[in-house]
Amino acid sequence: MKRLPPSLPALAAGLLVIASGAASAAAPASGGPHAELAAQLDDDGRGTDWVLDSNDSLCGLSEARQLSSPAKVDYPALLSCTDEYETIRKEKLDPGTARWIELHNAAHSKVVAACSQAMTDGGHCSVWKKIRHRRGNPITDLTATVRASLKGS
Repeated sequence: MKRLPPSLPALAAGLLVIASGAASAAAPASGGPHAELAAQLDDDGRGTDWVLDSNDSLCGLSEARQLSSPAKVDYPALLSCTDEYETIRKEKLDPGTARWIELHNAAHSKVVAACSQAMTDGGHCSVWKKIRHRRGNPITDLTATVRASLKGS
């Protein structure tokens, strides 16, 4: 009797699962046709209410399915109102130079600390550079609060 290659029984078992429809729920997570879109939307296939990029998280929760009351800020505007960015402008520093990176990182740290305080004070779960709700629900913008905090420090 002829033996089947070891990969064929596994392939046959996989086809049976797919044919039964049991694999359809796992398709986005396992590389199905919509996996790329799900990854772009930071959606694990469970259907979160938020459209976001996890790299845009400034503080607080960073997984879409954990969010309950996120807020957003105009990050470039907040960076530009720090003393460090004023120094960058005055000294006309080129991005990527050691001094520019040092000042940018200090400005970023100030913005994140101010966002974290505003998040706590406002009862939000996180603060984001960019985030939107799938149904268009409004998201609290904390830019003015954080800007006032940065100018006061």
